[in-house]
Amino acid sequence: MYYAGLDIHQKFIYGTIVDENTKIVNQGKFATNEKELFDFLGFLPNKQTKVVLESCGIWQDIYGLLESKGYSVVLANPMKVKAIASAKIKTDKVDSEILAKLLKGNLIPETYVPPKDIRELREIVRHRQSYVKMRTSLKNQIHAILKKDNIKIPVKDVFAKKSRIYLEKLNNEKINSYLKMIDHVDVEIKEIQVKARSIEQFKKQARLIQTMPGLGNTAAYIILAEIGDIHRFKTPSQLCSYAGIVPSISQSGNKCFVGRITKQGSKWLRWIFIQCANVAINKPNKIQSYFYKLNSKKHRNVAITATARKMIYYLWHMLKHNKPYIDNHISTDVSEA
Repeated sequence: MYYAGLDIHQKFIYGTIVDENTKIVNQGKFATNEKELFDFLGFLPNKQTKVVLESCGIWQDIYGLLESKGYSVVLANPMKVKAIASAKIKTDKVDSEILAKLLKGNLIPETYVPPKDIRELREIVRHRQSYVKMRTSLKNQIHAILKKDNIKIPVKDVFAKKSRIYLEKLNNEKINSYLKMIDHVDVEIKEIQVKARSIEQFKKQARLIQTMPGLGNTAAYIILAEIGDIHRFKTPSQLCSYAGIVPSISQSGNKCFVGRITKQGSKWLRWIFIQCANVAINKPNKIQSYFYKLNSKKHRNVAITATARKMIYYLWHMLKHNKPYIDNHISTDVSEA
C-alpha cells in the first residue's frame, strides 16, 4: 500500500508518497491540473494508493478527480492536523510529508465529505450566492452615485419594478450601465434557482424546512446543501457547533469564561440562519416571542444570534423526525445546554 499527502494551493500542489515503511518513493511540486496530478500518482496502482488532502477552498475539484479515478481519498481537518503534528520548519514539502505519514499511521483527523449529490447542490447554491453578492455590489454603486450627485428618488425601494422608471429617466450613463449589468445577473440567478429546484431528491425536505417562519425556498436549499445528512449530528447542539454559532468557552481552574461565538464550521449555515432570524421576528410567532424576550435584556445582535441558534434547534428536530414546524410541536423548554 502507498500513501500520498497532497498540500494543495491555487496554482500548484506539493506531493509526497511513502510506502509501508514510510520510505519516500516520490516527492515534488507540480501544477494544479489533472494531467500533472496523475503524472505524479500515475506510476502507482490506484487501488493500492490512499491519498490525503487538507480541506481548503479548492479541495472539491481535486477530491472529485481522485475519486473518479478510483483512489481512496481522505479529507483532513487542517486545524486538527496542525494540533497533532506541528513542525518548527513549515514548508509545503514538510506539510505534504507529514500528511502522508499521518495517513500511513491512520492518524488523520478526517473532515466530513458530503455525498456527490450534496456536493453538487452546494456548488449550485454557492454559485448563486456569488451572483447575489455581485448584484448587491452593483446596487451599492448606484446608491453611491445618487448620494454623490444629491439625487432624491421619491420611493423607498429604488430597485423595485415600479421604481426603476425614476432611475432610467435620469439618463445617467453609469447608472444605466449598472442597471443593464443587474438585469444580466438577475437572469443568471433565476437560472441557477431553477436548476437547484429541479433536483428531485431535495424537494420534499426543502418544503419541510419552509414550514418554519423566516425560511424561504433559497434558504431551504442552502441549508440542505450545508448540512448534508442530518443523522451525522446526534444532538441539536452538535449542529449549532457545526454552524459556529455557539459561545466560545475558556476555563482555567475554577474560573470559566464564556466569550463570543466560535465562528468555526460552516460560515454559509451561520450566515443564512442569521438572515432568516431577522425575517422570522417580523411576524407574530414563537420565534419572535423568544427574540423580544432576549432583546429586552441584551444587545440586538446578541438576541438575533441566540434566536438563530434556537431556530437551528427546531430545524434539527424537524429534519430528524421528518415533521413540519408547528408553533407547539416542539416544547418551549428544549434544552440548549
